Amino acid sequence: QPLNRPLLLQHQLQLLLQIYRDDPDPGIHSAAEWLLRQWQMSEKTKAIDKELATGQIQEKRQWYLNRQGQTMVVITKPGEFLIGDDNQKRQVRIDWDFAIASKEVTVDQFSQFKKGFNVDKTYAPTGDCPIIGVSWYDAVEYCNWLSEQEGLPKEQWCYEPNKDGLYTEGMTISANCVHRAGYRLPTEVEWEYACRAGAATDFSTGDSEEVLGKYGWIVSNADSQSHPVGTLKANDLGLFDM
Repeated sequence: QPLNRPLLLQHQLQLLLQIYRDDPDPGIHSAAEWLLRQWQMSEKTKAIDKELATGQIQEKRQWYLNRQGQTMVVITKPGEFLIGDDNQKRQVRIDWDFAIASKEVTVDQFSQFKKGFNVDKTYAPTGDCPIIGVSWYDAVEYCNWLSEQEGLPKEQWCYEPNKDGLYTEGMTISANCVHRAGYRLPTEVEWEYACRAGAATDFSTGDSEEVLGKYGWIVSNADSQSHPVGTLKANDLGLFDM
């Protein structure tokens, strides 16, 4: 009996959508997302995202969607690991859990916070490209805005404006911010742990720049501009564009 190809493809699609929705591993979740994007099934993933965008971890998942629809990857107390390159490697330790977005903040997402923010479309031509040209002050104010949008109490926010209520010179980072529930920028060691995804090679994908170009935008493939987030493959932790 010849295989019914359309029926087989439909079965594969339903299986992949189930994996995307229910698999607890963020790496598998992001791999399914990438493949569904290649199959031009973004509308189906958006429908699942809308259902899951509660800001709460469901069941045993190591990922969740906040109310903005951003996927957050949960990383549980990594402990000791090496960071740095070549002779600059050093041992560091992270003794706390944290969550990090699976994709960069996009132009459209940032514009919900700061309407009319001027973006050079030469380098970020579409709204699903990563936001560019923001200052550190813009970024931390956006973090506090996210904390507010997610309904987190102010005592859990990570940044304090200055005496005039502005996010500029004179503002402060809240004490023990790594243990607060509010949104913040990752520390250097958190970012490197997330980027490396357990690898000890030059990149989380190994040492080859040719392979790296399938996961991240570099000089040889970026054409001097940014690209829609999540277009390339994710690392083993489910993080895109690292």
